[in-house]
Amino acid sequence: MVINGIFNKIELYNQNRIQDEKNIQLKKKENVDNLKSSSDKIEVSSEGKLLSNIIDSVKTQDEVRTDKINELKEKINNGEYKINPEQIAEKMLKNEIDLFV
Repeated sequence: MVINGIFNKIELYNQNRIQDEKNIQLKKKENVDNLKSSSDKIEVSSEGKLLSNIIDSVKTQDEVRTDKINELKEKINNGEYKINPEQIAEKMLKNEIDLFV
C-alpha cells in the first residue's frame, strides 16, 4: 500500500505546529509587555500622611529633656524641690479614671 503525499502532509503539520508555538510565545510576550506597561499606584490617605509626619517629628526630637532634668536635680540638691501631695494624688486619680473612661 502506498500513501501518496504523506510526507507533504507531515511537513505541513510540523510547520503549522511550529507556527502555533511561535504565536503562543508571541502572545505570552505581549501579555508580559502589557503587564510591564501598566503601572501600579499607591495612594496614602491623609490620616496616613499625618501619622507619618508625627512619627518623623517624634524621631527628630530629643527623648530626654535634659534642661528640665538638670533644673530638677539642682532644686533637689539645693533643697528647693517641694512636693505637693494633693497635686500628685489628683493626677494619679485622673490617670486611673482615664484608663476606664
